[in-house]
Amino acid sequence: MIRFSGLKRKLSSIHQDERGMTIIELLAGLLIMTMISSILYAFLLMGVTMYKRVTTETQLRNQANLVFSQLVDGVRDGIYVQGVGTPLNIAPNGDRTYKSIRLIKRAAPGDEQTNYIDAYEVTFNSVATGNDSLLMPKKGSAAGMREIKMVGQNFKMAGSFVVNPNITDVFEVQIDFSGSPANRTTGTEDTALSVKRKIPLFRSE
Repeated sequence: MIRFSGLKRKLSSIHQDERGMTIIELLAGLLIMTMISSILYAFLLMGVTMYKRVTTETQLRNQANLVFSQLVDGVRDGIYVQGVGTPLNIAPNGDRTYKSIRLIKRAAPGDEQTNYIDAYEVTFNSVATGNDSLLMPKKGSAAGMREIKMVGQNFKMAGSFVVNPNITDVFEVQIDFSGSPANRTTGTEDTALSVKRKIPLFRSE
């Protein structure tokens, strides 16, 4: 009987020491968890946004380099340049902005008519608002034009040529590239890249 009474007192003491969480402690715990979750989400969102931006910038620069390399390759045979159509703008120094230029080139080696001169045009053709494609003659013996445009609906370019009628062996090309991340999320911004470059024409006498 004595042993039973001692065991009962011990169980009663343990029962009295057991205490649950109060509502204030529960709310404080939930508040701390919410704050930690918000901070982790902000860091995660920042990382995703930076990754998308860097990826978009890389893709945009790669496409811009490709467009310029094809443009330079397409005009390397030219020896004379002139604007085509009505200028979009005329600067005080005489520079005129066009969407299209005409390039003059010599006949291919071995042509029977050694004095024969050929001409071809390079055009920034508008395919949508603020978005152009570059039209150039096909290389080699293939007839017709080839179209160079940005890959992906999220990327655009708008270009123009600057020609001075008194300087016929060089022209300037201006292209504004833009790209927006795929699956845009809050906080992401469009990436823009503007390129302006003079392209000389080499006249081998």
